[in-house]
Amino acid sequence: MTTNTNAAAKPPREQAEQAANAMLNVPKTRENLVARVEVPDYTAWRARLDAAPPDPAAPAAVSGLKLFRNTDDDSLLILADAPDPGEARDWARGGWKAAVPAQGVEGSPVFYLGVEAGTSPASAGPLKVLGHFKLTDYDLWHRLFLHMEDSRVSGGVTDSRIFRGTEDGNDVLVLADIADAERARAWLVEDQMTGYPAATGVDQGTFRFFAELGAENGS
Repeated sequence: MTTNTNAAAKPPREQAEQAANAMLNVPKTRENLVARVEVPDYTAWRARLDAAPPDPAAPAAVSGLKLFRNTDDDSLLILADAPDPGEARDWARGGWKAAVPAQGVEGSPVFYLGVEAGTSPASAGPLKVLGHFKLTDYDLWHRLFLHMEDSRVSGGVTDSRIFRGTEDGNDVLVLADIADAERARAWLVEDQMTGYPAATGVDQGTFRFFAELGAENGS
């Protein structure tokens, strides 16, 4: 937690819990699949994507693709609407190649599927949390994000990686490892109580829990 009392007004716990629950329980969400790919030459890869005609073989159940680039390396997140888990797994097993260029992707993609908060890592693979925020001031948010690293770690939220939208730099994803969903949920309430999320617009975002599908997918 921060000790900077001038950062923003700090809400009471009840209000913080309501805000955290609203961020975690997004009704009828469809953004249920994430692909993490390594694209060393994004410009060339994006040109292939933009030039490719629609593939009639691409599964219609996986749609709404949005691209986000990591701020530190060549990795790219593809956020997709995939409400049906079976269709999502089929897409991860190779169907993605009908939607985005496989040429230019280094190695095998890693896929994450949205899961219920109570899902255990033992039954679904390592758990991740994905924060999706629409910001008004990325630089301000990023400074406070770095400042709050100790708070995240104390809540079991580690290895946080930032991805900015390729069409809108204020459309931001944060992908992180978590120790368990309940500990992450408790941290989110504490984070809300600092007042920082409201000060940067993060209280307008969402958090989703995801599980890695496994190394056999994406080949």
